Amino acid sequence: MSWLGVKDPNTAGDILASGGIPVKAGAGGGKITSLRLEHVWVEAFVNMYPSFGAKNGPGNAWTPIDPSFKEHELNTSLDVSKIVKFDEADYLQTQSKLPPSLAYLFSLEDYHTANYQGGMHKMFYLKRIKEHEFGVLLGTLPYKTVVTGNKFTSIEPSLRHKITIGLHDPATGESTAVTKDVCKLAGKQITASYAPATDQDNAVVTNYGGLLKTPAYLVKVKALVKVDNTIVLEGPSVGMGESLKLNVQFTTPGSFGDSIETEMAAGIYYNIALSALNVADKQALGGLDNSENLAGTFYESINSGDDQVGKVLHNVGLQYFTHTNNGSRLLEGVMHIYNTRAVNAGFVFVSAKYSEFFGITVSPPIISGLTIDIPRYIQSPFSITGDKEQEKAFTKINGLNTSYFEHAIWESFSGIDSVSTVKLLQLANEAGLSIYTITSANIDTVLPLLDQGQQVKDNIRNLVATGKEVIIPSSYITRNEWTGTGYMVRKPETGEGAYMISRGLAGGGTQCCQLIQH
Repeated sequence: MSWLGVKDPNTAGDILASGGIPVKAGAGGGKITSLRLEHVWVEAFVNMYPSFGAKNGPGNAWTPIDPSFKEHELNTSLDVSKIVKFDEADYLQTQSKLPPSLAYLFSLEDYHTANYQGGMHKMFYLKRIKEHEFGVLLGTLPYKTVVTGNKFTSIEPSLRHKITIGLHDPATGESTAVTKDVCKLAGKQITASYAPATDQDNAVVTNYGGLLKTPAYLVKVKALVKVDNTIVLEGPSVGMGESLKLNVQFTTPGSFGDSIETEMAAGIYYNIALSALNVADKQALGGLDNSENLAGTFYESINSGDDQVGKVLHNVGLQYFTHTNNGSRLLEGVMHIYNTRAVNAGFVFVSAKYSEFFGITVSPPIISGLTIDIPRYIQSPFSITGDKEQEKAFTKINGLNTSYFEHAIWESFSGIDSVSTVKLLQLANEAGLSIYTITSANIDTVLPLLDQGQQVKDNIRNLVATGKEVIIPSSYITRNEWTGTGYMVRKPETGEGAYMISRGLAGGGTQCCQLIQH
């Protein structure tokens, strides 16, 4: 670990200190209480002598290596996106089989072809690592180390990214949770599903022929959180259809903690979709193959508790993040943006409903559709030219992109007509409904014009009161058996926001929002 290049704010002289130490810098002095971490390297115990690592053998020296330090070559490119802007209103006019990122690329390509010579690749900001093959380990770092802050044999727990998965029964206050390092969960299948709470409950379920055939009031169940089918957490005993909260909390070193949550009474089988930076292409392709090999149906898999449906939901989540990450990289290239994505996550689940009699849940769980809810999509886009408007435009298009794939992923997977915020706005335009942009300046005039439920109107008023703008159709939309609405919530100054459907989800589903922020 190395601390480099710290400046004294009083004299602009270099300060070489590890923190909190009075030091001299030029003619002045100062006390540094925090330093910027420039590089973290590793040391490998390898056979350095006499071959400098050219031959395999027992280790005889610790050798510093910094795999993150790379020189890049940049291509000469033309930023056509500064000339041709994405037309959001036009894109939302009709349903599109193209995601916003690809539709925008084609419009940029048309302009480039009509006005410039050379291939389409000239539009992209691209960088390539300069390759240097020495054949030996140099035994040194590619820069001068002015001070070493500390050395560790392993990364300290306080510096690790962590995820805490919790189950909470609001009726009794009973909670249970498990914490894992992100690196231990990345790429893994994480599910939450129900199982009979006791041997007696299991006997009742068996007698009825499965969980989905058992009247809900007859048994208690417990939620099981599994990582690759290994149980890591058991929830409290609850009745089928009763409220149970599934919570995922994120711990980020040096930053604030946040969490996402879903109501398990709304579903019967959940996958926690997780994207730690990028999904490996090989893993995504393998997941797609597995998704197509579900033995039987979702109903049969859940009813028998065979966990096959968990694999399918996991792979749907993988495909979602594969598509959204690839779409983001495409936009980064054509808009000349450097973008960093956080650990993003959400829920992919089989929705359920129940029949009630005088407030008592009497039916077995009834599968009502498939849903994806991605409430955590955090990114940090930076224009390579420092253009804040370009960053804002990128955030808007990428937000539409993430909403688009929330319905497209289900339609591609199942062939069932699905909804998302983007699709609902397109359907509203096709139906000739008015689309309103509601701000603090017009809310009192526009809100009474909406044929929307009171809860939606209350949400809009609360959102606008915090400085956001809301883009929403004038009334509800009916699509097959689904009736509801979809609306975008944005911060006008940055373009970041949420893409909501009327059930309050940040996502889409086969029968039924997405949060994207800096």
